[in-house]
Amino acid sequence: MALRIKQYRQLKGWSQSRLARESTVSQTYISELEAGKWSPNLSVLCKLAAALEVQVSALLDDEIEKRDKDNDNAIEAELKLSGRG
Repeated sequence: MALRIKQYRQLKGWSQSRLARESTVSQTYISELEAGKWSPNLSVLCKLAAALEVQVSALLDDEIEKRDKDNDNAIEAELKLSGRG
């Protein structure tokens, strides 16, 4: 998610300060989000998506794909352990 936020910000040609102004989220927090130190709550995610003019799902796509892949791997491992895979 951190990379997606940064990519969309850079596509608009915005600095972190500009995204902070447009989204009413602090520049320090945006910097920490992009560095992967935090995950935004839904309220912040909505503010960032609105400022960047993208759907919330566009910011989450990588996270959803990673979670789905992790779930698939866990199911596969469980099936192998149970002798059904």
